[in-house]
Amino acid sequence: ADVQRLLIIGHQPTVEMFCVTATGADPSGDGDLPMGFTTGAFAVLGIDGDWDTFAPGSARVLASHSPRG
Repeated sequence: ADVQRLLIIGHQPTVEMFCVTATGADPSGDGDLPMGFTTGAFAVLGIDGDWDTFAPGSARVLASHSPRG
């Protein structure tokens, strides 16, 4: 089956670490990701191609929000 969308729900620090690895983002927080991922924070990531070609650094941030900063 082809994966069209994938939802990952988790806790700190795992979600932030995944997003930093997937996008190659600067872990200091300079960029599009809500570093620190406070309660309720989310990031929407996109990839080009199929999931079988996914590699660290290949995702891009489509949207993000952190309700507490």
